[in-house]
Amino acid sequence: MIEHVWLEHGIVRWHIGAVSAQQYQLSNAELRADGRFAGVHYLIDDFLDCTALPELEPLASGSLIGADWTPPRAEFRQAIVSSSAALRERAYRLAVTSLRSPATMKFSEMAKAREWVKGDMPERDSATLQWAGAGIAAAPAAYARAR
Repeated sequence: MIEHVWLEHGIVRWHIGAVSAQQYQLSNAELRADGRFAGVHYLIDDFLDCTALPELEPLASGSLIGADWTPPRAEFRQAIVSSSAALRERAYRLAVTSLRSPATMKFSEMAKAREWVKGDMPERDSATLQWAGAGIAAAPAAYARAR
């Protein structure tokens, strides 16, 4: 499962459990189709709660590679966060190949990723925090992860 947490200038994409190639593709398509995407400066891919991610090789023949992902501006940054070195590397290869962000970095901690993207994590009661695709029960966990 993938949840999107929209912030004023960026997105935290929360990967939960086993994430399939189809879920990843759908998430990319949803982000591109959302009108807010044109104004974002960064995407933090949070894989801290991800238990499985497909290998890149089986996806190479699919439509994921070569998707029409176009970052909104040259300074767009994408951070990959996972405590698992193997999953972090797999996610990084997938992001670099499919999303083609101008700048993509790997991190083992959310705080370092936030610092790198110069994130604008709002206060809990901020009106800029919008939940897209996250249910009420998921919101506190997604918010805590984004912080």
